[in-house]
Amino acid sequence: MTRALAVRLSAQEEQRVATRHTGDPAAYELYLRGRFFISLAQPRNAIEMFEQAARLDPGFAPAHAGLADTLSRLPIATNGPSSEAMHRARTLAQTALDIDSELGDAHAVLGWIGFYYDWDWAASERHYLRALAIDSASFSARLGYAHLLSNTHRPDEAIQHVELALAADPLSPLAGSLRSQFLFYAGRPEEAHDQLQRTLETSPAFWIAEVLLGRLHLEQRRYDAAAAAFSRAADAGGVWTPRALAGYAYAAAGDRERAQRTLAELIGAGSAPPYAVATVHLGLDDRPQALAWLERGYDEKDVRMVFLGVDPLWAPLHPDPRFVDLLRRMNLAR
Repeated sequence: MTRALAVRLSAQEEQRVATRHTGDPAAYELYLRGRFFISLAQPRNAIEMFEQAARLDPGFAPAHAGLADTLSRLPIATNGPSSEAMHRARTLAQTALDIDSELGDAHAVLGWIGFYYDWDWAASERHYLRALAIDSASFSARLGYAHLLSNTHRPDEAIQHVELALAADPLSPLAGSLRSQFLFYAGRPEEAHDQLQRTLETSPAFWIAEVLLGRLHLEQRRYDAAAAAFSRAADAGGVWTPRALAGYAYAAAGDRERAQRTLAELIGAGSAPPYAVATVHLGLDDRPQALAWLERGYDEKDVRMVFLGVDPLWAPLHPDPRFVDLLRRMNLAR
């Protein structure tokens, strides 16, 4: 779903950052604090740290890359609009590469932007592979590449790469959740559930894992359990995604009134991603409105649109020529 949490700094990266990129200990300390706040899913604090580091040492390329990395997370982590954050992230990543063309972190950021925002799968893959060639232990690049592979119908490769990330950080809730997601999309729900149980045992409040647990319940038509999982996800920090999926679950369970209330809340908020609104319309079996909101998501570059081709939730729309055309335009058709 996202890398709303944690990019680890590998030992190789840490040595390179400390010895090569800045002679200012204060800038380096601020950079490390920024990385720490990313690991806590606190992007606003991370942004402040990276901005201070870059002001202290404008030639400190990793500070620019760290800021770019954090900004590129905002549309997923905070459900904010995509365009402004992604444009600034791209500029900062390029600034970092202008200073040091061999900075793997900056290539990884461009990989995420290519994936979530540009929908340019080939360019995204090039950047991820470049980042991994520079530092094979890059957690961000490894997870990003796995995400790209899963969403573009290369599940076996995706699982292989996310397992490499998990081998490096076995307790990462994000890597564990993504492994479960990729297994689910690959049609291996039992393995997905086993992975989720392990992740939730060590990170019981991780909202992405709760969302995925709810998705598994939906597939089993256990709608009350699904809605409960989505509610826990919302309480734990998820915003529109778990609320929209709860609306879908209410509709699937036959509680159309509650689903309609959820839909009204999403639309009334004025900031809900189009993909989320489309999800509730789909649950209500209002396919014309679901398609209309997906078109809006396409126009607004909603980062969640990357899941259209792989998430079985959208299977009811697969025969519709308008949906087929949308997948074609995004180069997500099988």
